[in-house]
Amino acid sequence: MSLYFALLFTVLSVEIGVLFLLVCPLPLRVRKLLYRGCQSCLAKQEFRVVASIIGVIVGLLFVDSFKRANVPVNLPRHSQQRVGEPPVGGYDPITSIQALASRSYNQRNAYISGFILYFAVGIMTVMSVVRRVIKYQELINKGEKPVEDTETKELRTVLQQRETDLAALKTQLENNEKFFDKNNEPSETDANLKKNE
Repeated sequence: MSLYFALLFTVLSVEIGVLFLLVCPLPLRVRKLLYRGCQSCLAKQEFRVVASIIGVIVGLLFVDSFKRANVPVNLPRHSQQRVGEPPVGGYDPITSIQALASRSYNQRNAYISGFILYFAVGIMTVMSVVRRVIKYQELINKGEKPVEDTETKELRTVLQQRETDLAALKTQLENNEKFFDKNNEPSETDANLKKNE
């Protein structure tokens, strides 16, 4: 069993190392080299199969360990039983040392397998961010502006149209307020009627 957990800890350590290298502020050439190396590994069918199998096994281990780690614990201070009395209901209300040890092992397994799954998702997310960083850094180094795709251009035209509509609505609101204020000003006859009342 120790070889099994040593392999899991090795997988976790490799994931931490890869994630650390991906987020380090490295020069562009080193970052590109690292990114291409990761991409070439991910492109290989054998690597994807092995990674999928490891992911499924670690996922099952996580679910199993999480279920087994949720064992209720009854400590002596929680017990209403006095020393020397027979167990209540035919069972001992105090959790045994073996059950507590099993619970702690399962909690450890849940943490290790959960972090392996978490870092796998984190590496994929950081890889997409690194890809964009490399792309835009190369464009900046060439002195070019980033090329906008068609969706961005369409959204910009929609935004400009909405801003124009908003400005027209503001002008219309101001004109309506002026018209309302002008037509609803009290006249001299209204003021005289109020004084007479």
